[in-house]
Amino acid sequence: MLYLHLISQITIFVVLTIILVSISGGLYANEIHGMKVYAQGLRTSEGNVVFCLWRTDDEDFPICASGTAYRTIISRASMPEATFRSLPPGNYAISVMHDEKSKEDPEENIVNKPSIISLPNFGMGVSNYLDVSTANRPDFAKAQINIPNVKSIGVKINYIF
Repeated sequence: MLYLHLISQITIFVVLTIILVSISGGLYANEIHGMKVYAQGLRTSEGNVVFCLWRTDDEDFPICASGTAYRTIISRASMPEATFRSLPPGNYAISVMHDEKSKEDPEENIVNKPSIISLPNFGMGVSNYLDVSTANRPDFAKAQINIPNVKSIGVKINYIF
């Protein structure tokens, strides 16, 4: 008799658990992830590397300082990597800037020349792009990667000057 009572309580517990899981959207609906980003091809180990994670196509993408990146991490160029933690699943894009002089003000790193557009005077890289230049301006849709499918990524840094 005690055995039947115990089985009925376990059955009720299992049924309630299944109902709660199905109402909440499944066991993995609220799963969070991390992603490691490596800056590749720095020409020096001086200064800072700024890693920006984007979730939307901001008009200033991929320039971190003038846009509204989802998250930003600054590391020393001598150890050019960053780990973004607690990321919900979804599509993201990454931009990386190598600020060799550690000016922290990107406007000071822009070279303005008459009759030529403003050009960045720092190393720049974007996810899914091997080359970033005025002729190959990064597009947010092309730069997107999917979390949790991508756990780590290397971003190649390009220099115009």
